[in-house]
Amino acid sequence: MKKILSIALGCLMLLPAFAACTDGGGASSVPEGYVKAGEYLFAEDPETEGAFYNYCPSVLQTDENNRHIYYCANQTPNVVVDCIAYRHGVRIDGEWYYGPKSYVVTPTLQTWDHEHDCDPNVIMGEFFYNGETYNYLMAFLGCARQDTQVNEVGLAVAKQPQGPWIKCDDINPFIHYEYDESRPNAFQWGYGQPSLVSVDKKGKVLLGYTCGPGGDDYVELGRWDLSDLNEPVNEFRERVPIKGISQFNSTAPAPCITNADFAYDETSKRLYMICDALPLDTENTPDFITQALYVGYLQDLSGEENEMGDILTSYDGRPWNTVGFITPELTGYARNHNGCIIRDGYGRILPGDELPIGYAVCYDINLGGRADLFSYRLRELQMKLL
Repeated sequence: MKKILSIALGCLMLLPAFAACTDGGGASSVPEGYVKAGEYLFAEDPETEGAFYNYCPSVLQTDENNRHIYYCANQTPNVVVDCIAYRHGVRIDGEWYYGPKSYVVTPTLQTWDHEHDCDPNVIMGEFFYNGETYNYLMAFLGCARQDTQVNEVGLAVAKQPQGPWIKCDDINPFIHYEYDESRPNAFQWGYGQPSLVSVDKKGKVLLGYTCGPGGDDYVELGRWDLSDLNEPVNEFRERVPIKGISQFNSTAPAPCITNADFAYDETSKRLYMICDALPLDTENTPDFITQALYVGYLQDLSGEENEMGDILTSYDGRPWNTVGFITPELTGYARNHNGCIIRDGYGRILPGDELPIGYAVCYDINLGGRADLFSYRLRELQMKLL
């Protein structure tokens, strides 16, 4: 098992897993069933509990001492069926402790998400659905095929962060992918890996997701009014520009953006993004997840008349500004993938001069087959903001 590296690289600073972002107290005692974060945020013991994987985190820090983490995990040991798990985190004496795991969204048989539910992303707000108002909205990837094609984006709502979570079945899949029968030889991944940011801290949101129709991968970001989920209103959907993003080990431009998570800084009007950094390592397995992650920001338009995300409808060619890369040299792990920005409940960056990042690692490679997947674990690091 590889250990953490005590190094600083450029604007990056690696800290212990889930180090506190702010000073302050916390709970006076450890709640029953909560475990202190260590090298990983949490991890089952495969020798005593069976093989489980943890990846694709979405972390809300609602105050300096509470976090809510949603992530992808299998529900049955040694069985690969993606479900969405949840844990509560509490800070005690400057250290984070995480509670027991619960499964909050799982596949529904004979529906659009029959096989897998994963890639959760959660924000707070006010969302009306089927006669009731909910305080939390989740976007997630669902699919009904075993070949990982035709992924789609669904929505779910809850009144409490721990749930119960209710799938919005009347409108799911919210972002539908139509399989192109005329291209049977194309790998049509579909739509997924969603990210949500609240625009008004009520029902208006930015919704981004990866588009993989086969042959042209990109991220689309749109602004939606989801105040009434039974009658969603789309204001725009635009492809996220790629200018300014390079490959992590060269100055060559990145060929595409995939697997992006977003956060917003209202003061500076910066739209922050973490996404896959290419190229992939095709010499070792797993060869389909990234070695590194890219973090940067796009300056949004200024002025009181501008609304969050207007830069996408009035894009003037401005580049992404690079904050840094999360690389194997930095972390000590050969695979660093499926990252998220740890944000407040509305998708805003947290106070301070550092950007906390949640991400998955593969603690061993070249295990072969599903053994690589079962070595996925979650970690955190901090990035110095420019």
